Amino acid sequence: TTSIKPLFDDPSKMVSCVDYSYYNPFDEKSITLLSSFMPESSNYYVHLDGSEGGDGYGIAMSSIKGWVGDKVKKPIVKIDFMGSPTKKTYGKDFKSELFESLFQDLVERGFNIKILTFDRATIITNIRRIVEPYGTIVAPMSIDQCANYPILDYSKEEPPYFKSVSSKGQYDKPMVEFSNLVREVRLTVPYHERWLDIPYSFEHQPNKRRVIKVSGKQDDLGQAVGGSVFHVLNNEKYKGQETIKEW
Repeated sequence: TTSIKPLFDDPSKMVSCVDYSYYNPFDEKSITLLSSFMPESSNYYVHLDGSEGGDGYGIAMSSIKGWVGDKVKKPIVKIDFMGSPTKKTYGKDFKSELFESLFQDLVERGFNIKILTFDRATIITNIRRIVEPYGTIVAPMSIDQCANYPILDYSKEEPPYFKSVSSKGQYDKPMVEFSNLVREVRLTVPYHERWLDIPYSFEHQPNKRRVIKVSGKQDDLGQAVGGSVFHVLNNEKYKGQETIKEW
C-alpha cells in the first residue's frame, strides 16, 4: 500500500469477506438489477457517493445477515449489491436519471429501504420523490468528514421518524467501523472487481480522526459500502429469542 497509515491494516481479510457463490445483482453498464434479485424479510440501507470531477458514482445497499458471539452478539452484515459506474461507461449520456429508474425498480420490487444517505455531489431530488412515499429516510451524510448521521427513531409522534446524531468529532467513524467489520470478517459481499482495491484507496489520520483518499485512487465504491454498512450497525439491534415460561 502507498498509505503511510492504512485504514485496512490486513488487506487479505478483504478476500475472506467475498462470497464467490453470490453474484452481484447490479449491472454497472446498464444501471439495472437482475430480475431474480428480490427482497427478503429484511430492512435495507443505501448510501450514494455521487459523481464529481470524473470520479465514479458509488452505490451500495446492505442488510443484516445474522449475529455471532455467545455472551455479546455482534452483527454480520451483507452487501446486497454494490457498484461504481463511471462517466467513461456512458460518455455524455451519464445522467442521474439512470439511478432514478433504479430506485423506482427497487421500491416496486418491494425492498424496504429504511435509510438512504448521499454526499454533496449526489443529485437527489427526484430519487427522494420516488422513495420517501415508501417511508424511506433520505438525508445527507459525509463519509470521510462525518459530523452527523441519521438513525431511525420511531418514538416520534409524526414523521420523519429519525434523528440526527453527532459523531462528536469522530469524523472517521463510518469508515473505521467498516474496517473493523472487515478485520473480524463479519461482512459478506458479492464479488466485484474493484473490491480488493479498496484497502489501497484510503489513508487513516487517527490524530485528526479523518479518512482521506490516496492520491490517484478511486474512493467511490469504498465510501458507498462504508455508508451503507454504517447504517446497518446503527439501526439493526439483536432481538434474541423469546423465552416461553411454563406455569
